[in-house]
Amino acid sequence: MIKVALPNKGMLFEPTQELLKACGYKASKPYKTLTQLDTKNGIEFFFLRPSDIPMYVGRGIIDAGITGIDFNAEAKSPAVKVLDLPFGASKMCAAVPNDSPVQSLDELKDKTIATSFPNIVEGFYKKSMDFVVLEGAVEISVSLGVADAIVDVVETGTTLKQAGLRIVGDPLFRSNAALFCNPQKTELSYMPNPTSGWRYGSTRRKLYGYIQLSSESRFPSPSPHTYIGRDGSCFRKDNRNAL
Repeated sequence: MIKVALPNKGMLFEPTQELLKACGYKASKPYKTLTQLDTKNGIEFFFLRPSDIPMYVGRGIIDAGITGIDFNAEAKSPAVKVLDLPFGASKMCAAVPNDSPVQSLDELKDKTIATSFPNIVEGFYKKSMDFVVLEGAVEISVSLGVADAIVDVVETGTTLKQAGLRIVGDPLFRSNAALFCNPQKTELSYMPNPTSGWRYGSTRRKLYGYIQLSSESRFPSPSPHTYIGRDGSCFRKDNRNAL
């Protein structure tokens, strides 16, 4: 039985549910519990916070999981990305008050930054930074006087405008949803074989994932079957030429 973690809320929740439903999985979130058993496909789904999924997968507590690339990067998880998914696209941007003299990202390297992603920000600047680490509502921190600027995930920018902030420079990080697995879980003795969706198989005793998107699904698919190798390359079933 393979254990797979899914987002329990947020922008990744509904698209993940739609994708798995289109692929024929029983993965709907129960009302009172955080698990769902798909006995037909040999998978137990766990509904967890998207930011916690990298920890569970990285430590091998869960075999695989769907979450954002940004969450995995922030957690510095050893979880391995095996497949990008066509939803959850976002960008992480810096923002300052409208009347701030700051015009470039370089000018923020010595400022106090409010963010929920300190590791990603430090990775961008490649230096230790002065942070105010917050779980949410980051945009209000500047007006409350605890930070000079913020770095946060931006979708439309409406929230920033309402808070009197403007974006500075290009995005520090871009993200999307992805399927991750634990690097130590590449040899699986039990291999579910769903009629559609991703499948774990043993090819040269390594993990290969493939995802087949239903024609009824709203998600695009490059071909009826797309195989993802351990090096991240994609192969079509018909000719095995790299995509």
